[in-house]
Amino acid sequence: ASDAILVSGLIAVLQLMYNGLSVTQAKAVDAPAQLARLQLQDHLSSQRSNGLRAMVDRIQSVLRATG
Repeated sequence: ASDAILVSGLIAVLQLMYNGLSVTQAKAVDAPAQLARLQLQDHLSSQRSNGLRAMVDRIQSVLRATG
């Protein structure tokens, strides 16, 4: 259960970064820099860090594909 809570928390952080932004604004978000500022990598396992990076990559991929 704690794994699900952690993943939900990471998703919530990403939602806070992108929620309410236009596509243009969302494309300008430097998610890796924002996440580094939060120093999450200091508190996540390498597997969790990779998963978070994969979520950011997916969001950025969808944004690039959006006109």
